[in-house]
Amino acid sequence: MTDSENRSTRARGGTSGVASDDRDVRPGGRRAGGGPLSTREREILGLLAGGVSGAQIAESLVLSPETVRTHIRNAMAKLGATSRAQAVALAVKRQEIEPHAEVADGLLGGEQVLREP
Repeated sequence: MTDSENRSTRARGGTSGVASDDRDVRPGGRRAGGGPLSTREREILGLLAGGVSGAQIAESLVLSPETVRTHIRNAMAKLGATSRAQAVALAVKRQEIEPHAEVADGLLGGEQVLREP
């Protein structure tokens, strides 16, 4: 593409096919550092950090399993993580969740979900 074609494409709101900041693009086209986590994303990552499964999280928070997966996927994208474990580690590193959060014994009984040791 010529310089004039690139300018014309950008003027119409398009792109020239080249990311403006390639160093922040992760494999698969995801960008690192997608902003702060939502309250729900932090809550769910905190539960994952405590060893709670996605199904248990869905049941305890009265959400569908797909909604829990969506929150996890969104958090992973914001953190630039490629796995749940990496998302938890990065959230701890960014101080989005506490590293020593424990899951309360009564998780599925409607009691407090997280507690500090």
